[in-house]
Amino acid sequence: MNIFDRLFGQGKSTKPYPTQGRESSASPSDDEGAGDSAFEAKQDEFLHRLRNVLSDRGDVISGRLHMIGLEKVKPSFGARWPQVADKAHEIAKLAIERRLNPTDLYTRFGDLSYLLVFGNLGRADAQVKCALIAREIAEKLLGTQAAAKLMQVSCVSMKENGRLIFEDLGDLDALVREFETRWAEQKAVENDVQRAALQWVTEEDMERSWEVLAKQIGYIYRPMWTVRSQAVTTYHCLPTRSGEDGGMLVGYDVIPRDAPPRFIPRLDGLLLRKAAQELTWLRNADKPLLLAIPVHFETLARTRSRVAYINDCHDIPEELRRYLVLELVGVEDGIPSGRLMELTSALCAECRALLIRLPIGFTDFDAVGKTQATACGLAVDEPTMAEALLFKEFNRFCEEAERVHKQKYVHGLSSPSLLTAALGAGFDYVDGETVASVTEQPEAAHRLGLEGIFFRPESTTENEA
Repeated sequence: MNIFDRLFGQGKSTKPYPTQGRESSASPSDDEGAGDSAFEAKQDEFLHRLRNVLSDRGDVISGRLHMIGLEKVKPSFGARWPQVADKAHEIAKLAIERRLNPTDLYTRFGDLSYLLVFGNLGRADAQVKCALIAREIAEKLLGTQAAAKLMQVSCVSMKENGRLIFEDLGDLDALVREFETRWAEQKAVENDVQRAALQWVTEEDMERSWEVLAKQIGYIYRPMWTVRSQAVTTYHCLPTRSGEDGGMLVGYDVIPRDAPPRFIPRLDGLLLRKAAQELTWLRNADKPLLLAIPVHFETLARTRSRVAYINDCHDIPEELRRYLVLELVGVEDGIPSGRLMELTSALCAECRALLIRLPIGFTDFDAVGKTQATACGLAVDEPTMAEALLFKEFNRFCEEAERVHKQKYVHGLSSPSLLTAALGAGFDYVDGETVASVTEQPEAAHRLGLEGIFFRPESTTENEA
C-alpha cells in the first residue's frame, strides 16, 4: 500500500501524475515490500503530521500538496546517475528544507520525487514556492537556470469520483515572474504606509521592535575554500531570518527596509557576541579554524557606534581574537581613501585579518590598496548581471586586486559554471553551496579537492558515439 492509499483509503487512483503518457512513480514501500520498517516508520510520521496540517480532504484540493520530480533530470547524467544520485538528493533536500516553515512538511516519494505540504499557504503561493525550489535544484544540478524546464512540479487535485491526480504547473519561470511582480507592487504599498507610520514611532517602540527582530535572527556558517591549499579553514558566519514569502533572508537583508538606521550597528554587535560564543566553543573543542563575521560601513562611519563596536571587540579575549576575521561591507565607490584607511586601521587591530567586500563594478582599487586589509572580494548571491558578463567582471576584479597587492575572494557561487569562472579568474578564496553545504555550526578544518566540489553532468552524446 503506498502513501496515498494509507492517507485517503484504498479504492482510489493514486497515480502521482495524470495519465498523459507518463509512468507512475512507485513508492519505495511498493518496490521493497512491507519489510522495510524504517521506511514505514518515516511514512507513519509524515502521515501523522500531514493529518494534523490538513483539516479535511478539501484542504488537499485547495493546492497544499505538491510533488517535485527529477524524472527528466536523470537522463542528463547518463550512465553516471547511480554515482551522483545521492548528491542530487542531498541538493534537493537542502533546497526544500531552506524554504519550509515549521507548519510545512515533506517526504521522499519513490526514487525520484518529493511530496511537499504547505500548511499556511494558498494554492497560488504554494505553487510559486515549489517553482522556486525546483529552479534552485535544477540550477545547482545542471549549472543553469534554463535547466528548470526539466523539473517536474505538480499539484494534487481530487476529481468528483474521488480520484487523486497531479496536474503539471507548466511554465515555472512565468509563475515566478508573476509572483515577483505582484510581490513588488504589494511591498511598495506597504513600505509607503510603514514609512509614514514611522514618523510617529517612539524610542520605546523602536526598542521593542529590535527585541522582536533579534529573537527571529538565526545563524548559518558558510565554509570558505582556500584554492591553493584546497582546504576549508574559515567559516563565514551569516545572520538569517525567515522572510514573508517563506524564503530565507541572509546577511543585512534580515533587517526590514523600513527599520531605523540604528538597527545596523545593533546587528553587528549581535554578530560579534555570537562570534565570541562560537570561538570559545571552538577553543574548548580543540578545533583550530578561523571565524569570519561582517561589519557594516555604517556602523563605523558614526563615531558613537564605532566606539561601541571597538569596545565590544576589546571584550573578546585576545587569544580568541587571533581566530577572528572581520569583513567590512557596505563600501561604495567614492569613499575618500583617507577615511577608508582610518576605519580599516581601527578594525585591523582587533582581529586576525580584515576583508573588504566591494560591490560589482567597483573601480577605486587604489583606495583599497592603501588600507591594511588582507583581501577584497565580491558577493554574487543575487547577481545583478548575466553569467557571461559576470565572468568578465571576475577577470577584471582579480586583475585590479592583484595590481594593488590584495588577495581576492568571492561569496555565493551557486553553480558549477560560476565556480569554474572564479577559479579561472584567479580568486584565492571561494564559497557557496557548490563548494560545500551551509552548516548550523562551524566544523573541523578539512581538505576538499576539486573532485569533491565539481558536480557536472557528463556529455552523453560523445560517450554514446
